[in-house]
Amino acid sequence: KSHNDKFSDIDYIEDDKGNSYFDDNLALISCKLHSSHKIGDHHIIIGEVYHMDNDDSKEPLIYYNSQFS
Repeated sequence: KSHNDKFSDIDYIEDDKGNSYFDDNLALISCKLHSSHKIGDHHIIIGEVYHMDNDDSKEPLIYYNSQFS
């Protein structure tokens, strides 16, 4: 698929700030930019969490001992 329609068949929701999220997620952490620091050829981005949510009815995907369970 092209860049423009790569996610066209995936349901998503949009919050009041215009951020898009997968509709069927297990957990959600929404952040806004707090600061950005250039360290050599890297950028360190610090976010400030303004919303968190989770769905306790779903089982998480766990990666342990080189295996998903």
